[in-house]
Amino acid sequence: MILLDYINPAMPDYDVAVMQMKVGDCVDKYIQRKESSLSPKTIREYWSYRRTSFPDLWLIPLNRLTEQKVQQVVDDFAKDHEPKTVKSRWFLFQAAIKYFWRDFNFRIELPSIKRKRLEMPEEGDIIRMLKDVEGKYMEIPLYLATFCGMRRGEVGALDLATDVNYEKKFIRVSKDMVLDKDGNWIVKEPKTTAGKRNIPIPDFLVEKLAKARDEGRKIPNPNTITKWFWAHRGEYGISCTYHGLRHYYVSVMTALGVPEPYQMKRVGHTTNSMLKQYQEYLKEKDAEIDEQMNGYFGSVEEKLK
Repeated sequence: MILLDYINPAMPDYDVAVMQMKVGDCVDKYIQRKESSLSPKTIREYWSYRRTSFPDLWLIPLNRLTEQKVQQVVDDFAKDHEPKTVKSRWFLFQAAIKYFWRDFNFRIELPSIKRKRLEMPEEGDIIRMLKDVEGKYMEIPLYLATFCGMRRGEVGALDLATDVNYEKKFIRVSKDMVLDKDGNWIVKEPKTTAGKRNIPIPDFLVEKLAKARDEGRKIPNPNTITKWFWAHRGEYGISCTYHGLRHYYVSVMTALGVPEPYQMKRVGHTTNSMLKQYQEYLKEKDAEIDEQMNGYFGSVEEKLK
């Protein structure tokens, strides 16, 4: 039960109208004001959080909000949700309240997040899967994650006619496909500068991409990719998500001794400032590492035949 007959005595003398705003209204207004500056995907997630998280807080005015009540609601929510879920919802709640009540400083204890064991598919299982999708609509998405380390949103946004340099053998990653707040697929720029990058591609993949382009094949959207992978991965003894194919890609670079800065550059995990520190070094190593990667994936291609 929500107690509305208690006014927090520690509440500062803010504008009365603002402090009488209900928590839910604060979150709504915060999301609306962020729609022009945050990605459509983030906004869509925020509205989802608003609908499904902390309902016992939404009708409480700011001037009746207490640390004890918030902690109780967070604890109750944590009983049925993963720590990571609780944390993401709490950060939205906290940001929205602080937007209107700048001195908001409740010390809320969140459940600790346990690092999950990294799941990575076995190479033999990947090869069996790739053989079965040859020439089919899931062939290109699976190859791009496995041999280029691309994310599903990057794959969905890829234009085989304009984003692949077939002569110089690289993919130009500059777009991401996401759902907007209305559930429509849109193509936007990556969240970070590091997300924009050129990824060298093995010779055999150049041929597959060119063939798919010439046949007019369309790359499925991210949800279709995920649903297919979830539905069929068990047939090949694979337990990871589609994203796990990126982990395989990184594991190959690690096994070949590829320097970490170069790994981060290829998968888009570094910041622009970090890239600058290694810029000259990476230029010197690019050709050598590309040759190593192409040689290794060339041996994998032999197993696919």
